[in-house]
Parts: sequence; structure tokens; C-alpha cells
Amino acid sequence: MDYEKNIPLYIQVKNDIYRKIENREYTNMLPSEKLLVELYDVSRVTLRKALEVLEEEGLISRKAGFGTVINQNLSELKNFTMVKSLTNEMKEIGAKNIETFSSTISILYANKEMMDLFSCDSSKKLYNLRRLRGVNEKPIVFSNTWLNIDIDLPTSKDFLFGSLYDFLISNNVFFSRFEEELEAIMPTREYQDLLKLDKDGVILKRIRKGFDSENKLIEYTINYYDAKLYRYSVEVASIERIK
Repeated sequence: MDYEKNIPLYIQVKNDIYRKIENREYTNMLPSEKLLVELYDVSRVTLRKALEVLEEEGLISRKAGFGTVINQNLSELKNFTMVKSLTNEMKEIGAKNIETFSSTISILYANKEMMDLFSCDSSKKLYNLRRLRGVNEKPIVFSNTWLNIDIDLPTSKDFLFGSLYDFLISNNVFFSRFEEELEAIMPTREYQDLLKLDKDGVILKRIRKGFDSENKLIEYTINYYDAKLYRYSVEVASIERIK
């Protein structure tokens, strides 16, 4: 595992364990602490700190002499970000050389549309993050994200070109649910140029709304994908399976 310099080591370990649970690489129980220490090449102190955070957030339960159990009840998972980043989505379909071609961030004060959307007034400071990403030097998605959060976002290269969700999680910003809309549309000239589309290219417009545990909208993102290169899939599980 490659570690980033600007995020505490235990947070990176915690995030990776979470991702493995979400992707069902770990089910029912985690490997032993000894095995996890070897796997992540960290001290036992660092590992236990990562496990403590996961336990505080309700994802796992540690029992002396028995091991670490993964909690499967939906109410215990409600504070976790159950959305995949583009990086993870592309890795799942075998894509390599995933990169961010451009990334900018700005601070905006809510206009009428954003005031209605976020239920705030015109004095509310919002962050607007715009990124163009893809694989093998080919743009796949342009993302336009507005964030209504109470933490300061950096302007460093590591943040702009890194994982937004990893950063939010590491700063204790969690999502309880998401709403998404999908539609295929004809691109404007701007998006045709950004995504380097063919003349007959179609884009997939994907709108995502992310809510915190108090049902407050904190993220609004519009993603524009090259429909020829992006596949979107959803797995629907029964309550009994989730339990």
C-alpha cells in the first residue's frame, strides 16, 4: 500500500480497511491484528488506533479472545460513505493509468439556485470543485461539485488531484445517504471539447446529492461521462442479505 504524506497513517489504514469491507474483501470478521500489522507494515499502535476509529463509528466490534467482527446492521453503517470514487470504479473494470487532467477549486457564495438547493441564505460559503479525469490519456468524466461543509478545503496539489472522499472521511465528514439521477444527453460544445467526443458522441449526466446524518445536503455533484467509455452498475441487495 502506498501511503500519502499529508494524511495520518492510521487514517489511511482505517480508510483502506473500510474499502475492503465495502467491497466485501473482508466479510464477517477482520484478519488478526498480527496479520493486519504485517499487511499494512505499520506498528501495532497505529493499527489499533485505526481499529478504534472504526469501532467508534460502528463498523466493527472487537471482542477479547474472539477477534474483530464486522457489523452488518444497516443502522451501524449509516455514517459511512457508501459511494465509489472514479478511481475505484475504473480499477474494478481493469483500467490503468488513472489520472486527473485538471482540477480547480473556488469559494462561492450561494446564489438563488444554491440557496434553494442547500436551504441556506446568500451569506453561506460554498466550495466549487471542478475536475477532468480519465484513463490512458483519454478524458472520461468532467465533475462539477458544490460542497456545503464547515471545514476549510486546501488548495494544495495533493488535495486537488487526490481523493475527495478520502479527504472528507479523514476530516470526519461522513455521508448517511445519497440520491442519484442518470440521463443520456447530447453534449454541448464545451463538454464535447472537454471529453474529446466524436461528432456522434453522447454523454451520461449523473447527478449526485450527498446527505449527512442529520439529512442535511452537503454535496451536490454533476458528472458528465463519455457514454462510450463509462459503464454504471448498481447492486441491489435484500435487507436479509445485508443483515
